[in-house]
Amino acid sequence: MPNKLSKKPNNLAVISSHNTPPIAAPALESSSSQPVKGTRNGRIQFKWNWATIIALLALLVSIIGLLHQLGLVPASPPIPLECAIPADTANHEILVVITQFQQMSGDPLQPGDEWTQTLQLAINQLHGKVRARVCRVSQVISTDQDARTIADNYKATLVIWGSVGAMSVSSNYAITPRWSYIVVAPGNTRTAEMAQPIDTLDKLRLFVSRGGETEYVLNFVLAQLTFYGDNHFDALPFLNKALALLPQDPLRNEEAAAIYFDRAIIYNDQGKFDLALADFTQDITLAPKDVPAFINRGNIYGAKGNHDLQLADYNQAVALDPNNAIAYSNRGDVYIDQGKFDLALTDLTQAMALDPKFAAPHNNRGFIYYSRGKLDQALEDFKQAIALDPKDAPAYRGYGAVYATQGKLEQALNVYNQAVNLEPDFPDGYFVRGDVYKTQGNNAKALSDFQRYLDLGGTDPTMRATIDDFKAKLGLATAATSSGN
Repeated sequence: MPNKLSKKPNNLAVISSHNTPPIAAPALESSSSQPVKGTRNGRIQFKWNWATIIALLALLVSIIGLLHQLGLVPASPPIPLECAIPADTANHEILVVITQFQQMSGDPLQPGDEWTQTLQLAINQLHGKVRARVCRVSQVISTDQDARTIADNYKATLVIWGSVGAMSVSSNYAITPRWSYIVVAPGNTRTAEMAQPIDTLDKLRLFVSRGGETEYVLNFVLAQLTFYGDNHFDALPFLNKALALLPQDPLRNEEAAAIYFDRAIIYNDQGKFDLALADFTQDITLAPKDVPAFINRGNIYGAKGNHDLQLADYNQAVALDPNNAIAYSNRGDVYIDQGKFDLALTDLTQAMALDPKFAAPHNNRGFIYYSRGKLDQALEDFKQAIALDPKDAPAYRGYGAVYATQGKLEQALNVYNQAVNLEPDFPDGYFVRGDVYKTQGNNAKALSDFQRYLDLGGTDPTMRATIDDFKAKLGLATAATSSGN
C-alpha cells in the first residue's frame, strides 16, 4: 500500500493536479427587478408610492445598522487595496492575488470584487486555521504565463484572473503551492515502502453563471485555502460539500474533476486507497487528458501490485505530456522492477533532462549502475541525488552500498548512519549497517542492528536468512525464533 506522499520545494511546473478550480464569483449579477405595483398575495393588496418606499428604505437601513451594532449581521469584508508586499512564506502565509477581469461582452460586472469578498468571508470562517491574505492588482491579463509572472512577483499561492461574457464569468486559477504537503518530493526514490512521486495541478478554469453560485463558491474557496494550508485533511468536508452543490453541466466537468482529484489525494494520505482510486478514475472520466490523475492512479495501481495497469497509466501520461519528468521517472522505476534496465535508463535520463532538480531519477539510475557493477557512475548519481535533496535517505543507502562494496567500511558506516537518522523506522537501514558491522567483526553492534531490523518488521527473505545464519554461527536463536514466527 502506498505510504504518505513526500514533499518537494516549489515547482511551478509540477503542482497538486486539478487542485483549485477558480471559484465562481457569487452574486455576480445585480438585481434589476422593480417594485411591483398592486401585487396580490391572495388576500392583501399593497399599493406603493414614493413616500412609502423612502420610509421603508429608511427603516430597513436603520434595522440593518442596528443588527450590525449587535453583531447579528457580519459586515461585508472591505475590498483590499493594491498588492503592496509579497506573501510571508516563511510563516506559511497563503496569498491570493486577484487581477482585473477583462470585459468581453454583456453588462459590466466586477467579479474581482465578488471574488475578494468571498475569499475574505472564507478566511474569516476558518478562524485562523489558515494564514491567508487577499490583495488586488489592476492589470488585465490573458495568459497563464502572465499569471505565473504575478505569482512569482508576489510569492502568491493563487492568482485569479479571467473575463466576463454575456452568459458566464470565466475565472482562471494559476496555482503555485509554496510549502504545502501537496507537492512533489524529489527524494521519493528506490524504496519499496515509499509511494511513487506524485503530480499535481497547476491551473484550472471555472465557468460560473452570471447570477453567481454563492454557497458552492464559498465551499470551493474554503476547500482550496485549507487544501494548500498546513493540514490539507481539513479540506475534505468542504470538498464534499462543493461536489454536492456543483451544477451538473458538461462545462463544469473540469471543476468536478479538480474536486475529485483533491479528494483522492486526501484519501490516499488517509490510507483509503480504494476510495482514492475511485476518485482518480472519476477525475479521468471527466477530464480524459488529466496527466497528474493518470500518474497518481498509476502509483496506487503499483502499490496494490497491479503493475500492468500501473504501466498503462504512466504510458498514457507520457503520451499526453511528453515533457512530464515525473511520468518518465515513475515509468523508469517500473522498468527497474521488471528488470528492463535499458528501458529504465532511457526514461530516467529523460526525466533528468526535463527536470534537472528532480532527485528521484538520479537515485534510481544510480541503483541501476550499482546493480551493473558501474560503481563510479553509481556514486556520482547518488551524490547528485543527495545534493538535490539532502534528506533523501534511499540515496544515502545507495551511497553507502557503493563504499561497502569498495571495502571502504568506515565511509560506508558514516553514510549509513545518516540514512538511519533520516529514517529511524525503516528496517533496511539497520540491516545494511549491521552487515558492515558484521564484516568488521563487531558482533555486538551487528546483532543490535539485525534485531532492530526484525523489531521493525523487516520481511526481506534474503536479509532474514543472513540474520539467521549469523545468529546460528554464534549459537543464538534464529531470526524466526526471535520474531515469534
